Amino acid sequence: MRLLYKIKKDQVYIMNVFHSLNQEEFQDYLSPMIHGLLKMKIEEETQEISIKESDKEFIARFYSYCIVGLLIDWIKDDMKESPELLSDKMSEIMDGCIHRALKRFEIHQN
Repeated sequence: MRLLYKIKKDQVYIMNVFHSLNQEEFQDYLSPMIHGLLKMKIEEETQEISIKESDKEFIARFYSYCIVGLLIDWIKDDMKESPELLSDKMSEIMDGCIHRALKRFEIHQN
């Protein structure tokens, strides 16, 4: 939610960046921020789960693409939807998803 507020607060700057780059370049601009946040969340969630680093990276990339795509759509729509509403919708869908994905990739010690 903080990221959405930051984007909304800096709407003029973000819109200028968005319109000065093609979509792929803009995605490359946003992706590292989102990926970094997801990696932190994944590290928190894997304190008691044994999982390969490559699987953690895959899960972070998967959700990063999803979130960045939604952010790009939101920005294309001039950020008309409130950050709270977008955040609530994303939270509703993603609640527990990362944990479930990590559990599916968990390495079971026999």
